[in-house]
Amino acid sequence: MLDFLDFILIKKKKRNNIFGLTGTLGSQTAQDLLHDIYNLDFVFIPPASQRMLIQLSPRLEINDIDWMKSILSTCLREAKSGREVLIICKTIKVVQDIHKELKAIYDGKKIYTLKDDIEAEQNFEELEPGSIIIATNLAGRGTDIPISPKVLENGGMHVCLTFLPINIRVQEQAFGRAGRKGQPGTWQLVHNVFKGYPEDIINKNMNVIKECTSFGSKYVRSAFDKENKNKNEILKKLNEMLDEAKKKKSEIFIENLDWKRENDENEMLNNAKLEIEKVIKKDELFIKYTKFLKDNFPNRKTRVFNDIEEQWGFFFK
Repeated sequence: MLDFLDFILIKKKKRNNIFGLTGTLGSQTAQDLLHDIYNLDFVFIPPASQRMLIQLSPRLEINDIDWMKSILSTCLREAKSGREVLIICKTIKVVQDIHKELKAIYDGKKIYTLKDDIEAEQNFEELEPGSIIIATNLAGRGTDIPISPKVLENGGMHVCLTFLPINIRVQEQAFGRAGRKGQPGTWQLVHNVFKGYPEDIINKNMNVIKECTSFGSKYVRSAFDKENKNKNEILKKLNEMLDEAKKKKSEIFIENLDWKRENDENEMLNNAKLEIEKVIKKDELFIKYTKFLKDNFPNRKTRVFNDIEEQWGFFFK
């Protein structure tokens, strides 16, 4: 299957037609941009087999230590159950950090790393159950990882995404490593919400939890006061507040993360549209300029026009 950018350009008479296939078309904003620039139409073709990929509840942590613990605990849980695990990271440094932590607590012979797209070109043979691959996003999405029959019996591949992608297309490409061709599989986001998340919302929800659990809280002190006849009611109320705060925290985090990503992507694509419009105008000027030169200086050598094109290239830059 062709990637989104691997278009086939076919020239028919005086028209250019662009055909492309992708499993991750992206957001509506991205589609609108492509339609505006290339006048493209989009056709959605249903898959040949039912998708068996299951999303697990995201793990949203508030510091790097808890974030790393969640990555290790969730991935080891799946690996020890006889599955294959793919951990997708934002940078090479994160790959190295997770690799170091895993080697200290797991069989190093079952741990593999992919740090760039060159390494990803290697063909993996079927790995034994319990194998863990740590990869950057670029390497992870460009690698075809065969799943052994034994791993499929144990639930297939599990993908752990350790960061929130810049757009939904990147996320779909990452999770698309599992559950391919109707195979079973799971995916899960483990994200440090302090990175790219509004701090005031985090503090608001964490303060509610603190009020329900800290012995410095007047509510907690009242619940454990022997003189207080209503302590059971207060304790019950605290538990209800705590459950609601934890539930609300998770919901708010997910909704705001998706909202923030959507807004960031819209801003990025709008900037890209402006840049593309500038390039198109410069290209139109260049065509007029070279036509003027060739019409008015027909005896000039080809080398002169090549020099002009080269200088125009610096202008584009």
